[in-house]
Amino acid sequence: MNVIDIEAYRTTTAGQRHLMAGRFEDSIHAFNEAMKNDQQSENYSAFLSRGVAHMMIKEYQKASQDFTQALDHKYDSARAWFYRGLTHKMLGRLQRAMSDFSKAIEYDVNYGAAYLERAQLHDDNNHNELARYDSEAALRISEANRKSGMDFHGMTTTASDRVAAMMHGEAKAPTLYVNDAEMAELRNQYQLS
Repeated sequence: MNVIDIEAYRTTTAGQRHLMAGRFEDSIHAFNEAMKNDQQSENYSAFLSRGVAHMMIKEYQKASQDFTQALDHKYDSARAWFYRGLTHKMLGRLQRAMSDFSKAIEYDVNYGAAYLERAQLHDDNNHNELARYDSEAALRISEANRKSGMDFHGMTTTASDRVAAMMHGEAKAPTLYVNDAEMAELRNQYQLS
């Protein structure tokens, strides 16, 4: 590792710490420094994380650009497709959001959050059978993930709780898998067994 690589690693690590602590502006600054110090390597992680920081402060256009840059480095990243889908959804670009959620599922068939977001878009468009299919997949994945201590994103529930807390501005975050009440509501809404 040369001096530039070490500095990029240091600032990327600092950016991650700031992100997890909810200091989003500091996180963005650190990722900017990391990218400036390491222009030769793939900055997938820095772009993805900076995009999340932008998303947290509701800078959805900047977040979308970062997730697109992350995909330029790692096209098969289900997480980058999912997060970019969320930014498209927040910007009202619902067809693009649907496409990105579908890409996330294409690259990770067990990405429950992508199924859940896609189910919601299908439901909003009165595509009940498609919404039912995606809801069933989300429930199946949620149940399997809950048993293994993982969330919809393949993160441990401890890590996902911290991310969810930041997104919702809560001290104690809800888990990202579907809880029993939500499962009952989905089962009732789509007459699932």
